[in-house]
Amino acid sequence: MRTSLFASIALLAGTIFLVGCGDAPSSNPKATTAAPAAKLPEGLILSAAPAGAVSIKDAMKNAKAGDTIVIRGRIGGSKEETFLPDRAVFTIVDEALPTCDQNPADSCPQPWDYCCEPKDKLAENTASIRVNDPATGKTLKQPLKGQAKLSELNTVVVQGKVDERPSPNALTVIATGIFVEKEVQRKGK
Repeated sequence: MRTSLFASIALLAGTIFLVGCGDAPSSNPKATTAAPAAKLPEGLILSAAPAGAVSIKDAMKNAKAGDTIVIRGRIGGSKEETFLPDRAVFTIVDEALPTCDQNPADSCPQPWDYCCEPKDKLAENTASIRVNDPATGKTLKQPLKGQAKLSELNTVVVQGKVDERPSPNALTVIATGIFVEKEVQRKGK
């Protein structure tokens, strides 16, 4: 019993020592360390775009809770919350809305945040994409950024079901399939 206790304490001390030898934590409270890629639901990442994709603007007008839908958009819409750091959730913006880097007068370092657009116009053209655990129906507790080429400014086609719509400018799609249609190589970050 005593040997087992000492072995447990030694193991705990070794673990603390190893953790303590890493880099100092970031001073940014929203910064997250890269988590290992968790397993996504089978069939979520598609090898071809599903047919019949509509714009986010059109989906905002016509989609009802429970509808099966296919939408196309560009990953973005926020500086810090485009991808949630601890949940399988991200936002996409209608391709008709230009990113800040498409405006020659703008030198925005994060063009996917659409800071050059009025907030009400951005809200009318943004949809949330959520990935649920097929077994529980709850949002997966894992980040999606960087998995399967999911990154800011990339264009995706998403198929899924429309979640409850608390307002006409709120559109959340529970994704059952995601296809990365266009990858954008960004300068800098």
